[in-house]
Amino acid sequence: MKRRKDSGFTLIELMIVIAVIGILAIVLIPKVGQVKTQAKSAGIDTNMRSVEGYVQSKINGWANKGKDAGDIATDIKDAFDTEKIPNPFTSTVVTPGIGTNASDPANNALFILTDGNSDVTALGAAKTKGTISVSVTPADGSGTVTSITITPHNETGAVITDKVITITP
Repeated sequence: MKRRKDSGFTLIELMIVIAVIGILAIVLIPKVGQVKTQAKSAGIDTNMRSVEGYVQSKINGWANKGKDAGDIATDIKDAFDTEKIPNPFTSTVVTPGIGTNASDPANNALFILTDGNSDVTALGAAKTKGTISVSVTPADGSGTVTSITITPHNETGAVITDKVITITP
């Protein structure tokens, strides 16, 4: 009997390897999308914690000095103007915006509202996805601030309700 010289792979062996690689690809490709979405959600959490830490460290000083909503909004904007935070869904790094609910956040990672309204979802998902809106709520009749609400928006622009944070002096 003659023995065959093992100098390479047979066609069957190659087909089995290709089939195994194909099965692994079918299993792993959906997971890649989930990991990407989770990473972007982690980016929103990071942005929120940055803003929350800044507001927590300054809110009593603002209250003691009697700063109004406009002054506080400017302070927050100035703090994140030098160390800009990126929007995890659009990858844009722009100057934080200040305005009212009718203003255009234009996918800023941070948008500061001075009218006490924290719901910017009416502006549409194209403008609010990945945005952290900070609502500075003034007390009725006085300029002092009663609370600051930090609201994250997901990849569809909807509010992530279980992550909304309200800070009071």
